[in-house]
Amino acid sequence: MIDFWASEHSVLREKVLEHALLTELAKAILFHQGVTLEVLRPEFDANGYDLVIEANGVLRHVQLKAMRKGGKRAHVDIALALADKPAGCVVWFTVDTETLAMGPFLWLGGKPGEPLPDLGDRVTRHTKANAEGKKAERAGHRRVPIARFTRLDTIQDLAMAMFGKPAALATTRSHAMNGTMTESRCEYDGPVGVTEPMPGWDFPRQVIRYERRNGKVFATWIAPSGVLTHGEVPLFQEGDGFYDVFGRFLGNSAEL
Repeated sequence: MIDFWASEHSVLREKVLEHALLTELAKAILFHQGVTLEVLRPEFDANGYDLVIEANGVLRHVQLKAMRKGGKRAHVDIALALADKPAGCVVWFTVDTETLAMGPFLWLGGKPGEPLPDLGDRVTRHTKANAEGKKAERAGHRRVPIARFTRLDTIQDLAMAMFGKPAALATTRSHAMNGTMTESRCEYDGPVGVTEPMPGWDFPRQVIRYERRNGKVFATWIAPSGVLTHGEVPLFQEGDGFYDVFGRFLGNSAEL
């Protein structure tokens, strides 16, 4: 049986944890933000990052660092080359040794589109000494203490820090307050008093966005099955209030 945490399996461990993190991050971005991500990998490790991830129009060069749950590590070494990237960042995460569950996450990076914050001036040294017994400096790296990192408790928090909130992602109510939608809602002559989802429509986990095209209203939502769904959605009026086909109250005319 393989000892996953043995030093001779460091490459295997690195790849397993990398794929596990990407899986959780992809799910968080899809189901909580309604967008997908793209992943690129460098041919060799020379520029201070492990992955390039793009989502929501934001491109991130990402350095990954992992630590066992309960670990006492107080710093990490980061390449200065990462600071030259448009939106470089470091994701340092803890891992449960039994289940490989991840979190919390330690984050070092700027806002989406902004470069990595200053890494300080503490130069790192090689772990092995030379023939004279001295550990030479690694001029291209800086030792950054854990205090410089921001703790993020969930993968959703990490996704938000990395890629921000899509402009299309807002609450259903905030979309209802958009004056450009008022005219299109009034174009429908459907039944009033819709307080329950209509037959044949899956009540969504989350309505991601509404959009108006050719005088009609379309919605994108996540169905209970987890499938991202898009289609025309009738909107109905009862008195001064507006409801969507899912029976969700959107707002009233006094607020529009």
